[in-house]
Amino acid sequence: MKKTIFGDLENQILQLENKRTEERRIERIKNEIETKNYIYNEKINENEQYAVEQIDSTMGDAVWSIEKITDNGTKYTKINTINVTTPSKIKFFENGLGFLERPTSIYCGKADLLVTHDSGKTFHKIDFPTGTFTLSDSEGKDWEECYDYFYLPTLEDDGTLTVLASGGYEGGYNQGKTRAKYISKDNGYTWQFISEIYTK
Repeated sequence: MKKTIFGDLENQILQLENKRTEERRIERIKNEIETKNYIYNEKINENEQYAVEQIDSTMGDAVWSIEKITDNGTKYTKINTINVTTPSKIKFFENGLGFLERPTSIYCGKADLLVTHDSGKTFHKIDFPTGTFTLSDSEGKDWEECYDYFYLPTLEDDGTLTVLASGGYEGGYNQGKTRAKYISKDNGYTWQFISEIYTK
């Protein structure tokens, strides 16, 4: 009988110690997250949050550390370290889907759009199809010369991703009055040109 009582007490003490250890671990992680100066930090759902810390920068180039935070903010994992131009932007969605808007220089004349399906472990440049000029005269320029700055996508309620492209961050082609519109219905694997649209 005594052995059973002592065994129960030992188990209770061990459980309390484990609980306190876990509470301290969670508190330490939350403190680490709060003290970091993230340039991007977004909670996607209860088990998926992404944060990006700029760990170095020199003359228009930067080094980013991508972190994934899970378990309702109690666990984080470093996913990748990538080199980008400093004007770059990043955006994540559910299930590891994310996009990187990466200007080719600090002047933001052109920008590639990269996609990841594994929470930022790997990125691939999206090759968008060319479209048809309908709203203005291209003045003999090729499509790629007119629409060569690709912005981060927006996600519609039906799951459609929409990307707009312009002739440079400051406008460029057609004084910045138009954009090329692309959509994807398969989480960014394939893209379809829809039309040229006017901007406000």
